[in-house]
Amino acid sequence: MNKPRPLVLRRWVFFGAMAALASVVVVLTAQFQLHHRAEEIEGQFDAAALNTRAFEDHLSQSFNVIDLTLVNAADSDLTQVTAAGASKGFIAALRLAPYLRSVALIDATGTIVASSNARNLGRTVALGGFLPAPHDAAPALRVGPPWVGRDFADGRPSPPEQPASVDAATFLPVAREVVLDDG
Repeated sequence: MNKPRPLVLRRWVFFGAMAALASVVVVLTAQFQLHHRAEEIEGQFDAAALNTRAFEDHLSQSFNVIDLTLVNAADSDLTQVTAAGASKGFIAALRLAPYLRSVALIDATGTIVASSNARNLGRTVALGGFLPAPHDAAPALRVGPPWVGRDFADGRPSPPEQPASVDAATFLPVAREVVLDDG
């Protein structure tokens, strides 16, 4: 009668060892997965930061090129040329700047007086929403709120409460203040 007892004990020890081994495997697997998940999340944050820096560099370079294009387009003496002459100069500037849709000369009231797109002439653009504020110490590009459309002629401002659809053609107006001498 003593023999069945050690057999039962051996079974309990065997099942206990198997349960302990299974528990260790489950714990180690869970720990590995949590560690791997944390590394994956950290890698995704690094990739997002890298993409953000690349996009920021792209935007900065694009704005610098736009600024240079606008400065060069405004280099001619705009007080001595007609609106048609300025428009021809803007069309020539666009040939060298395929990333721009149009270039326009807007007076202080927001009326377009010269443009590379003749349909823009006479339209009024609200300049109040452009940032940074005008008349800062140094001349700077000012970026306006987004517009839905391809140009001012066929576009409309896109207010935050009615954002443009993902498929809609949109553009950001960019302005550079040019002071003309009337004397």
